[in-house]
Amino acid sequence: MTFPKRSKSHYFETDSYRILFEALPRKWLCRKIDERDYGIDCLIEMVGENQLVTGHVAAVQLKAMERPKWSGGSRQDLTDWFRSRPIKKQTVNYWMGLQQPVFLCIAEISTGKVFFVSVKPAIRSNYGLFRKNKAFAFRLSRLCDLTNPLGQDIFEQSYYRERGYDRFIERLFDIVAHQDQYFKLFKKAVVPTRELTFTPQDWIVCGSLVQTCLIILEYTSYAVERDRLNRHMNSLPKVSARSKSKQAQMVFVSLLRELYPAYGMCLKAAKNYVTKHEAEYWIVEEINFYRICSSLLKMNLPRLNFH
Repeated sequence: MTFPKRSKSHYFETDSYRILFEALPRKWLCRKIDERDYGIDCLIEMVGENQLVTGHVAAVQLKAMERPKWSGGSRQDLTDWFRSRPIKKQTVNYWMGLQQPVFLCIAEISTGKVFFVSVKPAIRSNYGLFRKNKAFAFRLSRLCDLTNPLGQDIFEQSYYRERGYDRFIERLFDIVAHQDQYFKLFKKAVVPTRELTFTPQDWIVCGSLVQTCLIILEYTSYAVERDRLNRHMNSLPKVSARSKSKQAQMVFVSLLRELYPAYGMCLKAAKNYVTKHEAEYWIVEEINFYRICSSLLKMNLPRLNFH
């Protein structure tokens, strides 16, 4: 008599779910998708402070490898990494189209560890390689291990960073598209104090630029500059945008004086991000924006003597 045989791939799949569920913090939720999927196996929901469930859900594709081939071979160095098996381009295209952040998780069966990579930034920063091949092998770092607290923190940070990507890109477009308008506003603050005439429209434009700079500085890791700008804004007295008083005008000048260096940093960050970090992606997806960013800051911003 013959009977069905349970293959190694089947019990590897079972083991991979067990490893993942045991690796996650107890307060997180993990929901397995039982219906037929197109590259998503489960959803991980991160529970915040005070056990608050806030709807932060990451989509996960879970794979298993018995013994990945690590670079370096030390099995201790956090800089070690390995490649996943190639993932079909159709699957990756599906991931890129999803609203929520997507992670590829690979359970290392021999050690009971589970490693991860945030899919979308990995593709955008390797877009040329992705486009010219029928499948893409992701690089996973030993540092990104869900079985330890550091790896769990990196997972959360990667999730929130990707969740904020669209907002970041909107602000990049804003600062690039309106760079002339913003610079004219700064120049307006250079005239002698007695001639200052800031309008409510100027306040609106300045408010938009402040938000743009804060978002860009945060996303591109200029935390010190972001915090400095925030502290200065919080220290300013409250004035009406419609006020023509001397105090209101001086508050506006003070804000622009502190904002100008941050503005220059943000233009530099926009250029570096689009033309270096994700160059291949933007050349294909938005060539005109890439060209404009390439032309940014061919010379340093001129020095302005604010009154």
